[in-house]
Amino acid sequence: MSYGLEATNSSGQVLISDEFKNLHFKQKKTSPDYTDRNSNGLFGGVKLMRYRFSLSETPVPFFHVPSGNSCAITAVRSVSSGVWDVEVLTDGVNPEIYIFATAAVVSSGDSYGVQVFNSSNQVTFDSRAAPLLVTGLLSVAQPSQPSSSYSASGLVAGNCGTSSSGYSGAFTPDTSSNYSTSLPTKPLFFFTSNAQAEREIHVSLTEDVCDGIDLGKLGCAGAYREYQYDSYYWAFYRNTIAWSSGSVGSNWCVADWGCNWTYYVDSAFVGIGTGSTSSSGGNWPYSNETINTFNNTVIIGDASFYD
Repeated sequence: MSYGLEATNSSGQVLISDEFKNLHFKQKKTSPDYTDRNSNGLFGGVKLMRYRFSLSETPVPFFHVPSGNSCAITAVRSVSSGVWDVEVLTDGVNPEIYIFATAAVVSSGDSYGVQVFNSSNQVTFDSRAAPLLVTGLLSVAQPSQPSSSYSASGLVAGNCGTSSSGYSGAFTPDTSSNYSTSLPTKPLFFFTSNAQAEREIHVSLTEDVCDGIDLGKLGCAGAYREYQYDSYYWAFYRNTIAWSSGSVGSNWCVADWGCNWTYYVDSAFVGIGTGSTSSSGGNWPYSNETINTFNNTVIIGDASFYD
């Protein structure tokens, strides 16, 4: 080391060095600037929202949610020069978002502390600017299935006739992989959602209508119509985490949902086809699969240091 200062802990891990830049606390927001999706409690609770920040460099977002609530960072997007949106998915609550970046910001009255510079005379650490303090790390894996079961009971086949409030229970996630760990009283988490899953329930119905003379088991004499209804109810999931005293759980949260339907009618007269019609509508489902199922890292901090 040619410049600055290097500090290590009892395990030989580097805590402060001129060789790399530390993250410093920049800003906190307790409510979103935009809410893009809100299920109002359906599907186990869904809220997709954006927090907007003005920053000269890419923000590193951490979040805090109440115990038992699920959350994950789903995107960090550049909106325009120096403006960033942090997209967050939760099970219905507004998380507190804490933004960190390498640039250190201190007030004019902060005249005491420690600064470390690199060989380019850039500040890599400034004790006055509330550096990020990591209290723990976890490697977590999401459950293989968002829900333990999917039932078509009560779902209508015709033209997606079941409202989202009627089928939300069929897709509500209920699985979790839990990891024991020591947590601060008010834990702070960095966790980006990578794993994605889509599940769908197909409901179909065929009906025959006789416009001529119904001969029972012998069929229909004259004109008849055959109707075919298909509805594909679906939910799209993202991996999230939740915490309780002494543990962090990896789980799933619904991020989007919908239903797609098709309708087909075939007409005939005395066994001779006279034409057919079809139509479709609704929202196309995603691919029915699970992707990006590699283990993910949770970085843990203490929110009370920055409140």
